[in-house]
Amino acid sequence: MDGLDPCALPTPEVLREAGVPANPRTVDTGVPGVRVCAWDRSVLQRPSGSLGVFTVTNQDTRNALTASGAQVTTVAGFGAVEVSDSMYGREFNCGVRVDVAPNQGLWVTYLNTIADEPGARHELMCQRARTAAEGIMRNLLATTR
Repeated sequence: MDGLDPCALPTPEVLREAGVPANPRTVDTGVPGVRVCAWDRSVLQRPSGSLGVFTVTNQDTRNALTASGAQVTTVAGFGAVEVSDSMYGREFNCGVRVDVAPNQGLWVTYLNTIADEPGARHELMCQRARTAAEGIMRNLLATTR
């Protein structure tokens, strides 16, 4: 993941499936080894939505395993953990953290930004994050082989 630009990882198909426009914004985390890019629906679009892609070069998914409601899964054959950020309410977000290599990860989040999606539920947010993570991992694997 070192040297990869998170803004360049999702294909147009991944962005289309996530329902977000192809105009990313870089997010400064202030955390060494973590780079983030986000794609947000227009504030006029409903329901709101945001896709986040993180490249992480200094940690794996072990710390996510202790989060409330964490679920172990796989993405493109790699170990992964699904977690939610309780700050937004569990039903409105999901993060999928994929172990790509030792202390290297791809984290993909999907967030119903202002909790305005009728019938929103955690499983739906996880499905969107997982679908995006699968597409990104397929693309990464295809370009690195």
